[in-house]
Amino acid sequence: MSGRRVRGRGRATALALALTVVLVLGLGLGLAGAGCFFVPFDTRDPADLLADGWTRYAAGRFDEALALFVAAERTADGDPMLVGRALNGEGWCHLRLGALDDAVAALGGAVARAADGADPLAGRAGARLAAGDARGARDDARVARALEPAYASFHDALDARALDAVALLASLRLGDLGAAQAELDRVAPANGLDPADPSSWVVGGAPFAYYPPALLAAAEAALAP
Repeated sequence: MSGRRVRGRGRATALALALTVVLVLGLGLGLAGAGCFFVPFDTRDPADLLADGWTRYAAGRFDEALALFVAAERTADGDPMLVGRALNGEGWCHLRLGALDDAVAALGGAVARAADGADPLAGRAGARLAAGDARGARDDARVARALEPAYASFHDALDARALDAVALLASLRLGDLGAAQAELDRVAPANGLDPADPSSWVVGGAPFAYYPPALLAAAEAALAP
């Protein structure tokens, strides 16, 4: 019953998707131009292409950045680390453009090549949660957190708290209240909720008769901008 309550209200608020990919991850997804890009014939060194790609990414020119990352992958001569770094860039561009399946695939390639540390895991966690794969999202967020406890993105305003937030939202979607409480305690240590103490089920001054909706409300409060 508890799991049904949490999942039902989560669907009603649509908080998991909105907070994860817009507020928590700060991505501002847009579908305009998704998947439509021109890959130039560029013979520059892959490292230069990667640097240029991240410059375009920072400027919000995601189609152009994606093209440069693809060019870097093609000119990397199979070097696993360079290919992995290029795939990481491709994945984040796809995520920004709203192409979630492409993002998961590209970031998975970067993860397989152990490129850019926890960064591709963080991106894939967000993409998976946005695509409805809560379990995969939580797994990625937890692995990224373990790999880099002090994770800080080099291209977006993301840190370890974003990983905790993804894990929290994923646990709520899965109806795993124990895990969700543990993640909430990481995100907001002073939340004050105790599953065994009904008198603690108060959020923002509002009392709750049941623990699951109190937990969801506390998560919403903790992740609000």
